[in-house]
Amino acid sequence: MKHLSFFCFALLFSTTFSFCFANHCHQNDSLKVIKQQIANLPEKSQAESWKKAALIVAIECAEASEKAGETTETSILLSNIANALKINAAQMTNASKSAEHIIALAAPKVSTNNPYINRMVEGMKLEMQKEDIVWPKNTALVNTMKENGGPFGSRTTGTKLFAMLWLLVNDASPLKGNTEVFKRFLHRYLAYIDVILVHGTNTKAGQAMFDDFAIAPASNALREFATLFPNLLLPHQKEQLDQAMLIGSKAMYGKAKDRNGDYANIDITLAAELVNFGLYLHDDTLLNKAKFLVEVQEKSIYPDGAIAYINHQNESVYYHDADIFYFTMYYEITGNTKVLELIKKTEWFGPVTTGKLIDFWTIPSWKGTWNTIQGHACGGESVASITGNPYLRGMIDQSNENTKTDIKNWADNRLPITWYRNDVKPKPLPDNYTVIDRNTCGPRAWYNQFNYAATLRPIPINEPGHATIIGAQTTSDQTTLEAAVMGVYPRIRTKKDVFNKDGSLNKGAYAWLTSNLASSAIYGKHFSTVAGSYQLHQFGSSTKGPLVDWDGKQLWLGLPDRIIGLLTIQPNKDNATAYEVDGVVSLTFGGTAFSPKPKKAEAIDINSYRYGDFIVKIHQHNYSKISSVEVPFRSPKAPITEILLQDEKSINANNTSPLQYPLTTNYQFLTEIKINTAKGDAVVAPIANKDGLIAFEVTLNGKKYALWYNPTPTDATVDCKTFSLKSVKTSLHFATSPNAKPSFPAPKTFVLQAGQSVILVSSAEAIDHEAGWENYLDMLKASSTN
Repeated sequence: MKHLSFFCFALLFSTTFSFCFANHCHQNDSLKVIKQQIANLPEKSQAESWKKAALIVAIECAEASEKAGETTETSILLSNIANALKINAAQMTNASKSAEHIIALAAPKVSTNNPYINRMVEGMKLEMQKEDIVWPKNTALVNTMKENGGPFGSRTTGTKLFAMLWLLVNDASPLKGNTEVFKRFLHRYLAYIDVILVHGTNTKAGQAMFDDFAIAPASNALREFATLFPNLLLPHQKEQLDQAMLIGSKAMYGKAKDRNGDYANIDITLAAELVNFGLYLHDDTLLNKAKFLVEVQEKSIYPDGAIAYINHQNESVYYHDADIFYFTMYYEITGNTKVLELIKKTEWFGPVTTGKLIDFWTIPSWKGTWNTIQGHACGGESVASITGNPYLRGMIDQSNENTKTDIKNWADNRLPITWYRNDVKPKPLPDNYTVIDRNTCGPRAWYNQFNYAATLRPIPINEPGHATIIGAQTTSDQTTLEAAVMGVYPRIRTKKDVFNKDGSLNKGAYAWLTSNLASSAIYGKHFSTVAGSYQLHQFGSSTKGPLVDWDGKQLWLGLPDRIIGLLTIQPNKDNATAYEVDGVVSLTFGGTAFSPKPKKAEAIDINSYRYGDFIVKIHQHNYSKISSVEVPFRSPKAPITEILLQDEKSINANNTSPLQYPLTTNYQFLTEIKINTAKGDAVVAPIANKDGLIAFEVTLNGKKYALWYNPTPTDATVDCKTFSLKSVKTSLHFATSPNAKPSFPAPKTFVLQAGQSVILVSSAEAIDHEAGWENYLDMLKASSTN
């Protein structure tokens, strides 16, 4: 009986194997026959060439499925291809006459000598000189888009789909109808569908093929191509597209449905995705959510054009242009006039907040990364086109000049094509000014190759605070980073181990970020003061870390070639704990990208260091030790350098457990950071005060500045008669509004209100006794009439 069972099994196995082998052989024969039939197709017209290319790509997909063991998929495709061979080429490739919501067809404002068209065409031509990548069939074990970058990356693919479609169909494209572009487009188009079908239901929104900066451009290309060419996809391919769009819409709507629009770059990108899915699927739920997510961003745009990163956080400059990119994509698709107005409201972001070069110390505390040593975020061509702003035109022209040879990222030129104008004469950004930046709520100053900025934006107590109040940078040619002061702050160490197992810095071992910051600022035409008091909190990445029992206070004077600050730290309860108490000046020359000239701190005098074009001097302190240390950062080639002040208890102790500090503890340091071309040596000294005030004075180049800050809840009377230079005019400037009228001549005493700061200025220059500018635009108007 056992032998009989084995015989039956063997017979069954043999029969099954013979059937499968025969079926496999049959499919192999069919593949060969159909491939030959496709090879024999004529290519006399574009329609015939496109039909042949579409079937070549389809047979490649059938072969990939066969290789992956997906024989059913192969059979269906072969059947579809066999039927398509009989279809007239013109009928198969005929384009829809409806252009509604199809942005790939939009005519650019400038078709000839459009730098974005030229760069995109040149990049595509160079790419076509290389053999195209081979896309395998996705399976449970093969995920072609598990990464964002690289030739198979989801972002790379989505961006190229978006760009290639324009090249294929727009009347202004020199490559319109190009068969090789069409073939490469189809490879990526079908690959994107395939990866969604195989892995989409198991992939979270925001990851892999559903990465926001991948699926947004990809979803547009998926929708628009199928709409433009309703007969080009084979029936099975069209069914797969329908299913993929449904899977994608569910994934992205699942992420979007409960969002209230307080995370701009994610929400605006989601809107661009949802509008594409919604239009394709005729789903008003998706369309309505997309409309809400873009229109609600009105509350996130600050007076000088920045868009809040998340909640109340400062702009993260790399996301600004991304925000405008997807605002613009959404507007182009829908024609929503409110979104057009929101784009226009961002007009002044570039000139004010980033100036001629991106600064990073004003961004959210967990986004302290450096990815470029050039460039500025200004919104791009759509903002420049809508506003006709000559300063934005000049900024963008400079960016184009810096990147004109960057063909590697040719597909990134797609969206600006439509908006580029050549009828606006560019103007260079003004220089030699100090203004209020109404985005960061602090001063911003640009003086040739030196600039500084402070950020005092109120951050709710439940959100991460500022990583620093003030920072500065020097540039090699006003558009390239030389060195940066990424932060100046008091800090405590909260944990024993400061390095992770991989050797990277454990930022969570420190508390230095601001919590419940109270501040004031004063603006002159060429000086500013910044004052703030706050409780320190531990680093916690995008969420707020724990508060610690320590408070910080800062008072700063900003001048055209230097910043000078007094910083203090003290416990807010007796026996507060810390592994060590520090004062820090944090210096960098880059991160993931960095200045070609590496920087190291060089001691040049007692408590003085040179770092690139910066000179850092500690004028006064009561710490135990000052040293320069290098800390790992984004790249091993570009570490952070800290000018580090350490207290005597942690220096002298075997610090394996937290130390206790009495309530009377107060560490402070008075530092000056200047560009090496600065004229004159400042005489800097603290001013002794009662009533909890902090103050210092600076004498420099025949001028004198005396600053006071009252961080207490009680008003204080200040006697200032001994702090002015007798030979020159003296005025008193209070922190009440950007253009508050100074007291002139200055009184001998005054009442400094709780939470306010004041500066006494002695100067022979009349401009030093004038009120500051109300805003950047007022400064521009005055500059243009001079």
